[in-house]
Amino acid sequence: MGITTSITFKREYLAEYATRKWGDFAGVVQFPKRSGLSGALFYYLQRRPKNAPMDAGNIRIDIPWYWAPKGEKRKPPMQYNYLTEDGQNAIENLVRMVFWWEAHETIHRLRHRRGETILGAVECFMSRYRIRSISEDAVLKSYQRWLKGLKEQKKRMKNIAK
Repeated sequence: MGITTSITFKREYLAEYATRKWGDFAGVVQFPKRSGLSGALFYYLQRRPKNAPMDAGNIRIDIPWYWAPKGEKRKPPMQYNYLTEDGQNAIENLVRMVFWWEAHETIHRLRHRRGETILGAVECFMSRYRIRSISEDAVLKSYQRWLKGLKEQKKRMKNIAK
């Protein structure tokens, strides 16, 4: 672990999820290398402005040393360790997409491969990451909307094939 920065996720459940999925024993999040999250972090890192407040937030992110592609400028973490509000929002949105994708995929897999009930699968996902700041009902409703969208998409595809 090297240089870290703290940011604020407006949705507390995403901070819980990120910390428990990618965090180490100290709660510092290290995004996987060569992932969209890591790429977005590299893209949005800037030099800290002189008038910028000290880091505060509900999630701490480790800033790795990036080996920039040929022709691009490297961003050493000692100088590039600040995320603007736009950068924080972009990182939060990417974490939100990963959260909902994993939630839907996990619930679907547990239902169809293990025979769990939908509510049991939701409880399993929530307890896996110890998420307390979003209700199981909200995750359940999101899954049901996602499933409805899949069924409508399948129906449209059948109509196109005719």
